[in-house]
Amino acid sequence: MRRATKSESPKSKNQTKTCFVICPIGKEGSEQREWSDTVINEIIRPVAETHFQYHVFRADEIPAPGTITRQIVEHLISSELVIADLSFNNPNVFYELAVRHVTRKPYIQMINQKESIPFDAGAIRTIQFNTDIKYANKAKRELEIQISAIECGEFKIDNPIGDAIDLMSLKNSDSPENYQIATLVKSMSEIQSQLFSLTQNIENRSNRDFWSLRKDASNDPYEYARQKAMEATQIQSELDELNHAFIVAKQCKTPKTELDRLQHCILEKEREFKRHMRGYDTIA
Repeated sequence: MRRATKSESPKSKNQTKTCFVICPIGKEGSEQREWSDTVINEIIRPVAETHFQYHVFRADEIPAPGTITRQIVEHLISSELVIADLSFNNPNVFYELAVRHVTRKPYIQMINQKESIPFDAGAIRTIQFNTDIKYANKAKRELEIQISAIECGEFKIDNPIGDAIDLMSLKNSDSPENYQIATLVKSMSEIQSQLFSLTQNIENRSNRDFWSLRKDASNDPYEYARQKAMEATQIQSELDELNHAFIVAKQCKTPKTELDRLQHCILEKEREFKRHMRGYDTIA
């Protein structure tokens, strides 16, 4: 596994776009450091640097002298892209993510798929993954899709702070219509929060079932059928992501070779889904 490499400066001569990664760094040799080194070197850099020419760095790679907290805030504000790894529920990461929310600039959330997405960040699209090769490759595909959308100008301000600012503006407006809209939005947000909380409870139970079933599913055909059904759901989610990527690529006038590659991936994923469903139908 490669160690994180320190750069000469946050912006190199050939890479003018910066991608600041906020993550649980931890002490040298700790589980958190091993995880974060793998994520930034094996997942984030191959996509953001190689495909999109961002200069990728994190807090411990800032070479300039000065107060580290101030430097972190500066990069959270100025970087063209921020990627937040929410794994390990590190409080510094959530504080830094909130600072980025205030800027209303592009950011991407990631988290270890075995962990629950915290409530306040849960309504925001988050890449769930682990560092096994299969899931790491899936994370890279999803990361590529989200960065492509940002590059095409499709980033939508969607975070609690941005929403609150918009809501306050509407409430303070002299227009009765704007006030009514603000009241409606607030009610819808409360409903959305309740629905998300219910969904998270269901998903958490399903995830616990999934990881426990992998150990003894082969001994129980009914449990095996449940496992196959959950795996099929995951494949369907990946297929949806690929279809979305294809649509974004067409809108961005992506070269035909890339469109052909995406179409091939979609066909392969459809075949994989059908194979899983055939196995599930046989058991069920």
